[in-house]
Amino acid sequence: LPAPAVTWWKGETDVTKSSSFKVTKDPNGFDTLIIASANRSSAGEFTSKPPMKWEQLAQNVPSKSTVSE
Repeated sequence: LPAPAVTWWKGETDVTKSSSFKVTKDPNGFDTLIIASANRSSAGEFTSKPPMKWEQLAQNVPSKSTVSE
């Protein structure tokens, strides 16, 4: 089965489709959020979430990353 598509959120905003961010998948299947041009407005907490149907099955808390100035 293919891995589920992960969405990335900054607070309540889905940044997955934003041109300022890029999501990549490494050879091990891990998703990474890349900030194209980081600046002060990029600071904040980012959360990755599985699709809704997978989120209901997930047993772990979604991962979080914080970007500081």
